[in-house]
Amino acid sequence: CWRRSTEGTWYARQLVRARVEGRIGIVQHIERLPVNTFWDIGAGDGTAIWLHQYVGTQHRFIGFIEGWGEGYAHFVRKLRETGYIFGGMFLPHDAAHERQVTDKIAAPRDMLQELAPDWNWLIVPRVDAIQHGIDLTRSMFSQAWFDAERCRAGLDHVAGYKKKWNKALQAWSDEPEKLDGHSEAADALRQWAQGFDPSVLHAQNR
Repeated sequence: CWRRSTEGTWYARQLVRARVEGRIGIVQHIERLPVNTFWDIGAGDGTAIWLHQYVGTQHRFIGFIEGWGEGYAHFVRKLRETGYIFGGMFLPHDAAHERQVTDKIAAPRDMLQELAPDWNWLIVPRVDAIQHGIDLTRSMFSQAWFDAERCRAGLDHVAGYKKKWNKALQAWSDEPEKLDGHSEAADALRQWAQGFDPSVLHAQNR
């Protein structure tokens, strides 16, 4: 039954292992450490953000924020309301590309930089294939800890993130499904696996 219910999903085994090993539970925010964020800001209207602290060798996810149809100012405000000290704000590679936004053409990174010039905005390099990014995320998952309550919605999305069904072939394709509302959270988490390098942040803060 479990195999049928998780067929076509990308991270089912990794989530099961995290639960068995007790890595989904209560994860406290440590005040003296900066909080990093990992974003997905797709060309559509969905935005997802994971909040993360790096403690020893543990990657601790202490929160998740998402929204549809909200401007960037909304998410900057939500993050400021936490009162956290922020480290790196990791954006996907296409955040550096200009796009039509309301009445002007601008890159998301530039708009966010304008809204929060005191934050450290970073672009995560693009991978050659999304499968490579998913494999990186799978391999990093054993180092991840999640607060069960504050990350509940994000974890539900990651659990539901699956391959696209090919009706013609009656089989799962190698492409992720993008239309069911789960991909934003999964893509934001993938930015962590693809782009987080504590040595780079440490060098920038020296």
